[in-house]
Amino acid sequence: MNHPAENSPADSCSDLRSVIYDERTLDRDFPVHLPEQVYWTPDSKAVSLHYHHNFEIGICMKGSGIFFIGKKIIPFRTGDISVVYPNEIHIAQSLEHDPSSWIFLTVDMNRLFDADASHTAKLYTELTETQGKVGTIYHGSAQPKLNALLKELITELHDRLPEYRFMARTLISMIVLELWRIHGGENNPLAEAPEPHSIEVVLPAISYISQKFSEDVTAEKLAALCHISEVHMRRLFANVVGSSPFEYLYRVRINAACAALTSDVKRSISEIANSVGYTSISSFNRHFKKFTGLSPKEYIASQAAAEPTESAPRQE
Repeated sequence: MNHPAENSPADSCSDLRSVIYDERTLDRDFPVHLPEQVYWTPDSKAVSLHYHHNFEIGICMKGSGIFFIGKKIIPFRTGDISVVYPNEIHIAQSLEHDPSSWIFLTVDMNRLFDADASHTAKLYTELTETQGKVGTIYHGSAQPKLNALLKELITELHDRLPEYRFMARTLISMIVLELWRIHGGENNPLAEAPEPHSIEVVLPAISYISQKFSEDVTAEKLAALCHISEVHMRRLFANVVGSSPFEYLYRVRINAACAALTSDVKRSISEIANSVGYTSISSFNRHFKKFTGLSPKEYIASQAAAEPTESAPRQE
């Protein structure tokens, strides 16, 4: 892919595929897929957001970064679990110099549980329809039961011992129940979805920010990628994402910084601020406080308290 600096913003649009439908063919009798190899997310910038029609759950085996799921931007690290529901646009983006590897399981829930009116099917329907799509990242240390169930499911699918399909189906039911419990069984109202046309128009801008968040991003460039005026781009972007383009950009930068602060203790706070696009440490600290409610030092301390690890002191 050509670097945008080598082309005009309008020309770059052809290189930035906004969203891809990732078609996955699953076994008709047992619609559960475990890939033979782990999926590597290199530390180059994300190329294309994608979606698929099945439920996906994954575990980060190595590395760190940020995960884009719908309107959410969530930092991840080794041991974290991703949950993506059908048709949610998403992509994982590794941090620079810290490529991540994942194991992703894909399940066609409707076909797996359509043979009977099972309680699992009812709970899954609540998660996807009554509560809305709640795809997110769960820290493995905060959800030990979900972590253990997923690892056992991966082992069953890998080893294929006698009756492994029955065991896998049982474990998937337990995972759905655990997800339902995590969300408290609350019936939250569904958020009003933006118009599909609006989503398609601004996806090039969203994709560009996911790739180039550490670089200089201008409204003029984003509008040119979408082939609309700046005023129109800002309005549609806010309708689709729920915030202005630059508020979204700053959220991406701060979430990338959060991931780096917990995974790369050798770099100073100022070095991390610079790596995610800030030339001013005061601007970085102000935005960090706005989006996390903590200073960078307080965030590091809170993460260390939640999951104690031996690490070297961090420089300013």
